[in-house]
Amino acid sequence: MKEIVFGVEVDNQNKDVDLLQALTYMFISATPDSVKFVDSVVESLQTGLIDYKEWAEKNRCEADEILNKCAIKGTTVPYFVQQFKTWLTMYQKPTYDELIYFEEHYDIDLIVDILPIVEVEGIKSARELSSMVKEYVVGQDDTIDMLSVPFFQHIDSYRNYYTCPVKSSAIIMGPTGIGKSEILRRFGDIANKMGCPVIRINSNEVVPSAWKGLHITDVIARALSDYTIDQLRYAVLIFHEADKLVHHSMRKVGTEDIDADMIRDIMRLHESGHALHLENGFNSDMTVNSYRLPIDNLLIVFDGAFYGMEDIIRRRLNSGPMVGYGCSKEQLKQENVMQQVTAEDMISWGFPPELVGRIGTFCALNPLSADMIYQIMMSAKDNILGEHIKYCQRYGIELSFTESALRFIAEEAFKSGMGFRNVKTILSQCMNSIYYNVCNVDNADNLLPMEIDKEFVAAHIGRRTSVQQDKLLSR
Repeated sequence: MKEIVFGVEVDNQNKDVDLLQALTYMFISATPDSVKFVDSVVESLQTGLIDYKEWAEKNRCEADEILNKCAIKGTTVPYFVQQFKTWLTMYQKPTYDELIYFEEHYDIDLIVDILPIVEVEGIKSARELSSMVKEYVVGQDDTIDMLSVPFFQHIDSYRNYYTCPVKSSAIIMGPTGIGKSEILRRFGDIANKMGCPVIRINSNEVVPSAWKGLHITDVIARALSDYTIDQLRYAVLIFHEADKLVHHSMRKVGTEDIDADMIRDIMRLHESGHALHLENGFNSDMTVNSYRLPIDNLLIVFDGAFYGMEDIIRRRLNSGPMVGYGCSKEQLKQENVMQQVTAEDMISWGFPPELVGRIGTFCALNPLSADMIYQIMMSAKDNILGEHIKYCQRYGIELSFTESALRFIAEEAFKSGMGFRNVKTILSQCMNSIYYNVCNVDNADNLLPMEIDKEFVAAHIGRRTSVQQDKLLSR
């Protein structure tokens, strides 16, 4: 019977052969030439042409010798990065459980972390980068496609150590709970695995360089404790809540100066040939450590909700609701006016033309419908629903939800106006009473099934379903 073991398709016909053990031996010692014949060796072991016990003892000694040499030289990480690259040229990716087996069997704690590095190092185009992010974020394909271009250009320039002249800054906008942070987190994770530092700057916390307080350079300098100055040359700077950089629609006396000075600092990050002056720690003679950081290779990304931008766009388009013919609230939620944002609208918001002209990519996310929220719960990797299911398995519970329950959760999250972020709140309200009563189990192999229905969800979030309402009225 054909099956996949450690990424290799094999015919498991001889139960006396430990295929997983045999393949891990061959993985450790694989070379670009020998990796081509792994399946042939497995077939010979299965048919008895090669004595398995004798072969296994010989290869175990070879594997131990290789691992000892790597440990002595301190080359374990680069060695296994190369081994995975070699292995994946011919075979599939091993499963997570197989990697855990490998770590436990050979007393190595690196493999699960190394494989993602190998995967991102193999990215050859913005399309491939976009596909990786779409596994985790559903319903925002256009924005992911647009952001994948500057992020790929940045990663590729770091990988080949050159300055990309066509790379531009990007801005991502949309209301809370529709995926801005998740998209940037996924792109940031990939960039970080490649070696590019990702530095998140909260626009509410920093002040202009001439003012007293936390400056942009102070935030960047903190990263010197984790990265070298050469790595920081290719950092990704994410300005969170960039809409707060200017005080649109709530301007007060005294805010004009700080707005102008803050924008001036941001613009310096876009001036070719400019360098930042960073200070971090002290030398042995108690003088401050100073560093010069050229900005030519930085990637600048802004994100923000930009509440009120829709009104600016509607005024420009002259498409505001007319008296007597206004759009309903539901229609307005579905209408994505933000997709039509232009440089003119950003200037109307309060950003100066000099900065807007330096931002090459404007991304407006799609509003999440109830159906899209449902699809995220069902298909996006590492979403909060899957985390609850994994958590329950630790306590011997096989958790599941009826479709009507998930649809109800999606509808409630949509109505809240907080997007997918409200799904976490709803699930916490539903599951807290269950988690209060669960206890540790010695054996979680035999899981106890538990199904959550719509009525259970409604009861725990203070909502009545139509069935519950009918029962109440009939009393």
